[in-house]
Amino acid sequence: MGTISIRLSPPDQAGAFTGLLRVPHPSCLAHIHESNPRLMETSPQLQQAQERLQDARTLSRVIENRIEKIIRRLLLKLGIPVFAKEDFGKAYDGLFFTIKINIDRSAEGSWSSVVRMEFIQEVLLARDSSIQIEAVTWNNAPFRREYGELEFTHEFFARMVEGLGQHELETLRLKWVVNRIIDENIRKGVESFVCAYRRDNPVKRGRSYDTAPLDEK
Repeated sequence: MGTISIRLSPPDQAGAFTGLLRVPHPSCLAHIHESNPRLMETSPQLQQAQERLQDARTLSRVIENRIEKIIRRLLLKLGIPVFAKEDFGKAYDGLFFTIKINIDRSAEGSWSSVVRMEFIQEVLLARDSSIQIEAVTWNNAPFRREYGELEFTHEFFARMVEGLGQHELETLRLKWVVNRIIDENIRKGVESFVCAYRRDNPVKRGRSYDTAPLDEK
């Protein structure tokens, strides 16, 4: 059987989850970008830029692991069975639940984010069932958000007067942005996914699930 790997973005497909007993472990890809065109090409500043880039990569991995754990726990809390991460390639080859997060800091110091969530499955073409493709069978409209200085000032004013350095403050701001992404985007995206999944796989009579806020710890 020939296999073609492509990625499409159709609207939510009714019936796409029918008979799907478990969903794959979520896979998150986070990218942190800082724009600084005013950076001068001097050794100390270049070294500082390289250190900040390495910090951004490390923080990206931390964010990815945190988001994956939160989504998995949300799904389980809402009664959606989830494969273990180590089962990839064995129990659920051809299923992908992806979350892509882009966080950007402008040269002026403002922050913004874009969050995308997709569910990808291997399907067969109706016109030629010998052709198997990867297709997006559910996605959520990208969440776009800009974070104003006043939002930061309200929360960090007390810490600013304590004499924290600029680097420490920027790290706090990034963590604040990530918390906003979780509260405003990730939870809503998971709720939308669960609604689509339950439409095709209704809860059996007599079963119910707690939908109260999830404590991630």
